[in-house]
Amino acid sequence: MRILCVGDTHGDSAFWTRTVIPAAKREGVEMVLQLGDFGFWIHEYEGIKYMVRLNKELLAAGITLYWIDGNHENHVWLRQLFLNYKGQPRPVQTLGSQLWHLPRGSVVELGGKRFLACGGAFSIDKDRRIPGRSWWPEEMVSVEDVARCQSRGKADILLSHDCPEGVAPKGEHAAMKECPETAINRDRITQVMRNARVSLVLHGHWHHYHDDVTIDGIRVVGLDCNTYPRGSMAILDTEAMSVTPVVHPHRGMAVGYFSDLVT
Repeated sequence: MRILCVGDTHGDSAFWTRTVIPAAKREGVEMVLQLGDFGFWIHEYEGIKYMVRLNKELLAAGITLYWIDGNHENHVWLRQLFLNYKGQPRPVQTLGSQLWHLPRGSVVELGGKRFLACGGAFSIDKDRRIPGRSWWPEEMVSVEDVARCQSRGKADILLSHDCPEGVAPKGEHAAMKECPETAINRDRITQVMRNARVSLVLHGHWHHYHDDVTIDGIRVVGLDCNTYPRGSMAILDTEAMSVTPVVHPHRGMAVGYFSDLVT
């Protein structure tokens, strides 16, 4: 199976409609995996519009989307909606079955491969956000998340928002993101990665494409975000276990978040 993988989209519906969905059609794929900072802000009107529009466009294109949470999501709503997921993907019920969230510790089998999801990261801009409105403390990978992931056993591919230890990101705000909280989060991702004995890790968060890191024999690939024309998408071939960047001509919005409280 060939799957289109996408980095941070930040609630940018134009990026989806002008870039991601056309790329999926061009590549002949019917499945998309999105690696966090998806834009789950349904407490705001623009966030609801984004989800509804995206679901409609995916349905028309015959594309199914699986997404993991990043740090910039409404984690309270996520936990309420997917409280009883029991380790499985869950559809966003109010919108239909084109949008499937992969909660932390959930597993999905696609193309004969077992994918383990572990979203979450630390926000370096939390001091400029409002708790419960534009920032939620559940954003980081918790000890409970690690235990839940470890209980799922072996997997082939880890989908994470943050990257494991051993990666030296060079992306947007990379120097600021290298902080104690980020180190804790990356350590927990590393624990999950090693316990699951995966052969591939796909992540976002750092707004920088890389495919030059191998940790304990595990290949780590990071994707860029919606505001850059290169490196934000790649084709995963599950049979060959290959990851190939997809070049696209359009940039997304400079800021994809909805609230004017967010910069």
